Amino acid sequence: MGVGFLLLAGLVLECGYDLVKANAVKVFIILIYTVFSLGIFIYHGQVNIVAGLILAAGNMVGAWLGAHFAIKGGAKYVRYVLILVLIIVILNLFGVFG
Repeated sequence: MGVGFLLLAGLVLECGYDLVKANAVKVFIILIYTVFSLGIFIYHGQVNIVAGLILAAGNMVGAWLGAHFAIKGGAKYVRYVLILVLIIVILNLFGVFG
């Protein structure tokens, strides 16, 4: 699991952002350090470009859908989706689905 949930929690609970704005800030922060991380991995020849492009395309589609639903549903919708995803991740970590 990435640092996204921790950043989101910090931005909402400590900085007072609503979930929609906090998510936008979170994505920007992750973009900044991902550029540097990717550069390091490319330099060491540890990047599969084809798989990376496929994953990038999936991320773009998911981001577009997420932004569309967040704008349409607002912060309340985002909160419920986030809680549902967190419950699923926690259950998966405890081996409920395996």
